[in-house]
Amino acid sequence: MENSFTVNLTPLQVFLSLAFQIWMIVFPIILIRKVNYLIAIIQDQFDPDKETP
Repeated sequence: MENSFTVNLTPLQVFLSLAFQIWMIVFPIILIRKVNYLIAIIQDQFDPDKETP
């Protein structure tokens, strides 16, 4: 006995699945860049080497 089945996908489903897979790669990159930017801002505020006038 051979178990096989077919899945019919609409073009919209293919597009959505492709967009989701791309988003799963792009979103962490955006998130890491934003966190690094916020860390840089916080470090600049609390940097002891800089003097505030």
